[in-house]
Amino acid sequence: MTELFINYRRCLEEFGAPSDGERLSEETIAGYTGRIPETYLDFLRAYGTGKWLNGYFQLCNPDAYQSVVNMILEHDPDFSADNTFALGFSSFGAWPNSTA
Repeated sequence: MTELFINYRRCLEEFGAPSDGERLSEETIAGYTGRIPETYLDFLRAYGTGKWLNGYFQLCNPDAYQSVVNMILEHDPDFSADNTFALGFSSFGAWPNSTA
């Protein structure tokens, strides 16, 4: 197994593994290769999605929220919905990744 990026290791030490999430298939994860940082994909392979801090922050399946990202960025001249993915969210909004 790949050693996780230090930031993910620190989150695991502080918050534990995400709870009540899902394991994403390797096919789903592989579809994001080159589009989402490999360090995050390594984390998804190892722990999947889920909640931290009793749901205060939630790591999500990017596929499940792509329609929302598409709607929000539909007419945005600076960000392309094709290159932006929701990776997680909190009560303060989404944690997007944009390769644009």
